[in-house]
Parts: sequence; C-alpha cells; structure tokens
Amino acid sequence: NRTPDDSPERPPQRNARVTPILMGPRRMLARLVRAYASNGVAPVIDRAFPLAEPHEAFNALASARHIGKIVLTR
Repeated sequence: NRTPDDSPERPPQRNARVTPILMGPRRMLARLVRAYASNGVAPVIDRAFPLAEPHEAFNALASARHIGKIVLTR
C-alpha cells in the first residue's frame, strides 16, 4: 500500500504487516524442503545486508538489478 510520498529511496514506514502466503498442505512443503536439501539446491543470494541497514536493502531491491535474493542478516 504505497502512497504518493513513498519512493524507492525510502521504504514505507506506516501500517507494515507480514502476510503469510498459502501454498498448500504443510506436508507438501516438508517434502519440498527435504527434496531441496537432499539434492543440494540452495537459493541464490545476490546481496546480504546487516539487519541494521534495511533502507540499503530496500534500495537494492527497488533498483531491480539483482539476480538472486536480497536478504537481511543478524
């Protein structure tokens, strides 16, 4: 829910919430996770940012120049 004053340089600060995505039964997800783990499949991480730098991570995501995942780490 972006407003006109939001820009790629500043992530939205208001009314943030996490919404789960429903994909199917939990057992299906468990099978998928086991298949990935047993076949050495891992996500491609483009860049990792410290948890203290969410704005930089958001800007990297907004630039749309990444190939893999943009992650925040502790």
